[in-house]
Amino acid sequence: MQAAASTAPAILAAARRHAPARKRGCRQRSRAACVVIRAAPGPLFDVTAAPGAGRVDWHAVKSDLLDLFSRSQSVWPADYGTYAPFFVRLAWHNSGSYRVADGRGGAEGGRQRFDPERSWQDNTNLDKARNLLAPLKLKHGPALSWGDLFILSGTVAIEAMGGPVLGFCGGRIDDQDGSDSLALGPSPEQRSFHPCPVNGNCTPPLGAVAVGETKSLIYVDPEGHMGVPDPVRSAADVRWTFAGMAMNDTETVALIGGGHAFGKTHGACPAGAGALPRDDPANPWPGLCGSGRAADAFTSGIEGPWTTRPTRWDNEYFHNAFASSPAALDSAFAAAWYKLVTRDMGPHARCVGPWVPPPQPFQFPLPKPPPEPVDYAEVWAALHKGADPLLPAADAAALAYGCAASYRYTDNQGGCDGARIRFSPEVDFPANAGALEAIGKLRGVKKAFGARLSWADLITLAGHAAVAPHSGPMPFCGGRTDATDGAGSRWLQPLSAPSSAAYFKEHPTGLTAREVLAVWAAASRAVAATRRPPADFFRWVALATPTEVAEMPADLRVVHDDAELREAALDFASDPAAHKALLAKAWPRLMSLGRFDGPASSPCDDPAATLMLPPTDAPAPRASSH
Repeated sequence: MQAAASTAPAILAAARRHAPARKRGCRQRSRAACVVIRAAPGPLFDVTAAPGAGRVDWHAVKSDLLDLFSRSQSVWPADYGTYAPFFVRLAWHNSGSYRVADGRGGAEGGRQRFDPERSWQDNTNLDKARNLLAPLKLKHGPALSWGDLFILSGTVAIEAMGGPVLGFCGGRIDDQDGSDSLALGPSPEQRSFHPCPVNGNCTPPLGAVAVGETKSLIYVDPEGHMGVPDPVRSAADVRWTFAGMAMNDTETVALIGGGHAFGKTHGACPAGAGALPRDDPANPWPGLCGSGRAADAFTSGIEGPWTTRPTRWDNEYFHNAFASSPAALDSAFAAAWYKLVTRDMGPHARCVGPWVPPPQPFQFPLPKPPPEPVDYAEVWAALHKGADPLLPAADAAALAYGCAASYRYTDNQGGCDGARIRFSPEVDFPANAGALEAIGKLRGVKKAFGARLSWADLITLAGHAAVAPHSGPMPFCGGRTDATDGAGSRWLQPLSAPSSAAYFKEHPTGLTAREVLAVWAAASRAVAATRRPPADFFRWVALATPTEVAEMPADLRVVHDDAELREAALDFASDPAAHKALLAKAWPRLMSLGRFDGPASSPCDDPAATLMLPPTDAPAPRASSH
């Protein structure tokens, strides 16, 4: 292992030097600054492009992977003469960190290269798999992300061993550090936001097994629930953990049985694997017996293959389930594997490459936009007919904000495209109180324009009109479409309320705290109820007397009580033009979240797809909140 220890860090360091920056000025450990390339891509939003996903020669990468599988190397000899099972494990463990409750984890970002993920015990010796891939990463350059390489290696490996494969979705964008995995644990962030007082009895969004200082497992304790070999309680842990990855029972069984058709475990060394990467990054997991490799290797503590043919696909792992129908396992495993490694990518439109299958149910595909485009200037005029607006500005802004703020950058789910706020469960979220009534007041406009106008465009355009008096003209990008049900919204309810500072500082959209404060103040009914224009509101909330603070609703009081939010409010009050400019930039960004036509591109990137509203020849929109 000394040879591997001396060369691998240099190879990986060189690969990182060639990796593209995700965003100019991206600050390490600052999610809000680093996430914008995924949250709101395109020139309209001043971010860099995706790392050349369209320039990858995918067939050449696949050919190189197949060659790598069969070339056993002395630094880490291949079991049974092939690395294919090793890369199935690599892909699985990159993807299996995904949790549907908050969208965190998954392979996008390629964060297994960094702590905390690289030092999880479940990932023992996967540094060797990443080292084996490093020359391929260098050869194919920055166009090929680590995240895509990890997943493609596992998918090609399954196919090479005769397994069923549905396809491959490329386009993952690498992170520059492991900060987005800190909430997964073990870390102070995880212990603060998602503590697990009893190791092994964690609650969602954590899995069944604790992620504490002494046990860093992705799935379940192999020794049984709480270390007790109780099959019944272990089965409950398995179901709970896989459900947390959005898997049903069929998918869970197919993944467990199909995944364990390949490879072997390593536990011949009773002394263990040795130091974690965070403790000895130069020589992690060296193995404390003999050479630490091959027959001396230690990974899980168990020794031996799962089946009698560990390099060929079959259903031998099952003694009864699927035994009479191998075809059923083929179909179930292919679909479940693709879901496992792709769920965190978000919409099908982000996928690139020659092997992308049709949209799958877990991607919640939307219908195509109306074929006959509507004239949005005409819709704008219809919204402003008469002496009073059809929908009070406070209601219109709140409706559009609630519709768009369902987006979460962690797995690119949600957003107002689809207008799922019309359906349960989204319309029932406490934050969306009054949404149905607001939608009802827009039905006349929707009926007048018929199928040419989607509900999603109408809702965002009405919100645009409500905010424009405070922001000035903003770019509006139409072309949204409507979902037929509320599928896909189940897990999108915000985990914190505006009464918490975390709502602003850790907003699921990935906007900065100041951006969230700016757009929230324009859309909050509580702010509208103060009857103060923005500059006056920010001055009042920042400089309020103790009596005024005591009488404030909780979601206004937090702006006064939190030092950073209060400072932002003072800045907005002292420089209304700066607030106006930030709002004019952040609001259209928020309204476009979740719309993709590539890994990091949006239909709104094309200036021809946007329209400045209000039109220069239109009457100024009214700022009435009532």
